[in-house]
Amino acid sequence: MITIVELLKDPVYKQFFLSVPKINGPFRLYLQLDNDRRWRAKDFSKYSDAFKLFKKLHQEGRVHDAAICSKKQGGQPPMRTVKVRNSYTINSRGEKVQVTRRVVWEPQLDMNDPDFHRWCPYCRRPTAFKYFAKHHALNYLVANGITIDSEIRRCVICGSSERLIEGPKR
Repeated sequence: MITIVELLKDPVYKQFFLSVPKINGPFRLYLQLDNDRRWRAKDFSKYSDAFKLFKKLHQEGRVHDAAICSKKQGGQPPMRTVKVRNSYTINSRGEKVQVTRRVVWEPQLDMNDPDFHRWCPYCRRPTAFKYFAKHHALNYLVANGITIDSEIRRCVICGSSERLIEGPKR
């Protein structure tokens, strides 16, 4: 799976990750440290507080992978509006205007990677989606006697169901 360390080498994603999202908290920082690859989680009321802890550990070289997830609201991938060259339309006032379209950022993934990567709006990053009978982020469900549907792919980081995720499959 592509890690946050690899994603931050991409200047578009890095700028996106460094910016405070326009989504509501609380936020959960999921971390995999280099010395122990199990996922850890810590909750924060503000994105900036979660980012500060991530930044400290990342600068120390201790982070293998991470995500700062919104616990309430999903977010879109980085995108920008571009003008389509030599393409014009007539607007409602009869004026000739240049056509624009939105370009969605996509990570450069290794095509030999067997993981199924999609944008997870809660993790705000591309992650692998796999089948789980147990998931570290959903232990509270199992503890309350609720079984996890193992026929649905879930984000390996936050456990969001593939059915909640909109957009084209990869």
